Amino acid sequence: DALPIFYDGVGFSTVGASNVCQKLIGRHWNEEMLNEACRNIVAEVSLPGSAPGGMVEYRRTLTVSFFFRFFLQVAQELKQRLPSYQKMPERFSSALEEFHRETHQTAQVYQDVSPDRKST
Repeated sequence: DALPIFYDGVGFSTVGASNVCQKLIGRHWNEEMLNEACRNIVAEVSLPGSAPGGMVEYRRTLTVSFFFRFFLQVAQELKQRLPSYQKMPERFSSALEEFHRETHQTAQVYQDVSPDRKST
């Protein structure tokens, strides 16, 4: 069995979380496993404070957020396929909802100015 987890854009090159993967194989897909996986991801996918590109805290948070979303998608799929599967807490459900933003419309209006008019 394999559960490869890779992150791109958090370091100089693609970073694999192989220790986290090994610890997750064979585990029950539940909230306890999620908490442990998140702690291990933070420990294994480390970014130095001087990482190129900056925004280190944002990128650290993003690595955990991506795993969290993946976890919820798998849990949702398990629930659909296995009715006896433990339902995830309702407080997590909004993380799987599509995010829609209104499309903003703008307009720029220009005034034609004759070429012989001097600027002031």
